[in-house]
Amino acid sequence: MERARDHIRQHELNKDMRADLRVCLRGGRHTRTATFNLTEADSGSNGFKVVYQAYPGETPIVDGGK
Repeated sequence: MERARDHIRQHELNKDMRADLRVCLRGGRHTRTATFNLTEADSGSNGFKVVYQAYPGETPIVDGGK
């Protein structure tokens, strides 16, 4: 999740958006050892959103965060 978030931040993919940006989490258990932080900088623009969601037909489980 950090890789996706950091890629969006680094390349400023959420500036001047023309559609929602979707980050799809693959199925399976994603064990966390630290909190996953999002800030205002990780939001969308122009009325569009950055959405973290399950990959179609799969069930991701995120657990263990603080």
